[in-house]
Amino acid sequence: MTALRTMRAALNMPVPYAIRQKLVLEQFDRVGALIPVLYLTVAVMAIGAGVAAQGDFPLVYKSVLPTLLVGTAVVRYLQWRSRSKRKTTFEQARRYLRGVTIMAITISVFASLWAVSAYYQTHETRRVLAGLFMTLSSFAVASCLASHPRAANATVVIGSTPVSIAMLTSQDLGIQAAGMCIVVVSFLQIHLVISKYNEMVRALTYQHEMQYLANTDPLTDLVNRRVFAARLEEAVQSEDDRPFAIAMLDLDGFKPANDRYGHAVGDEILVEIAHRLKALCRNAQCVARLGGDEFAVLFPRGFDVELVDDHVQAIRAILALPYAVSRKVKGITASVGVAFHPQSGGTVSDLMHVADQCLYAEKTLRKSQRSLSSVR
Repeated sequence: MTALRTMRAALNMPVPYAIRQKLVLEQFDRVGALIPVLYLTVAVMAIGAGVAAQGDFPLVYKSVLPTLLVGTAVVRYLQWRSRSKRKTTFEQARRYLRGVTIMAITISVFASLWAVSAYYQTHETRRVLAGLFMTLSSFAVASCLASHPRAANATVVIGSTPVSIAMLTSQDLGIQAAGMCIVVVSFLQIHLVISKYNEMVRALTYQHEMQYLANTDPLTDLVNRRVFAARLEEAVQSEDDRPFAIAMLDLDGFKPANDRYGHAVGDEILVEIAHRLKALCRNAQCVARLGGDEFAVLFPRGFDVELVDDHVQAIRAILALPYAVSRKVKGITASVGVAFHPQSGGTVSDLMHVADQCLYAEKTLRKSQRSLSSVR
């Protein structure tokens, strides 16, 4: 019962949503790397059991079951070998791992029943061998499936429980002691599987956190300049020849507000700007904070000049609205520069340079207009 509760706990361990796909793909890769060992173990176990069943055992134990298990191992190995040459998606990996779990449980059930039957048909002085043979085989399979606790722990529990019960109910004290040892070692094997799985989850979580910190602006939760440049590079290098556009934004009036109300209010304004941009540009491939009060938007392919212009006008309008943060702040607007690929340039640097020039041309024009207004 303890082993069953431990296995249930392993199957229900919380996994951060952000790493679930990576976890499944990592499990698939690790199990796939050990597939030759896994099915070799099943084949050797079947052949060894068949050899050990010579004598008065029925034909089903001598040849039928060994042949069935060896054939299953060979077929499954060839299937996985063909899959290893193809790129695997998350859904495919999850489906394949489910298949491994079902196969592990099926083989464990047959092997366990086989071992129990052999136990009762073997001379009492040799009965312990059937249990030990089955247990060692289950542990070997579980070690190969350690990154996939559903299959690994199911193999241990199903493989060792029937034999352990048969040995513990024996009248021979030595066989009872051997059965108790199998129970203890089975529990330790399950604990090792869970520990290894937890290590893998922690490593992937840490990797995800490091990647998040490297790719994300910590204040606004937008991607940073490095990621924006990488996404833009992917778009430029894509074989899709449909045009796309980028917009670069620089805030007007932010610095005076930041100086007047303090950096805490300035940070709140930047966070609110990020929320507005993400809400307005839901269809954008990327919304980024480049640094300071500079932002950028990568529009998807299929956005024509008119649609991009509509979005830019909407960006100007929504960012010019008052900011109801710790203090109500007005007078912040945005200068926007737009560049189209391939008309404005064929490289990342060309596109960002053109957009930057358009942005500062608009900013200069606004300063001139404000100067003329003040003179009048």
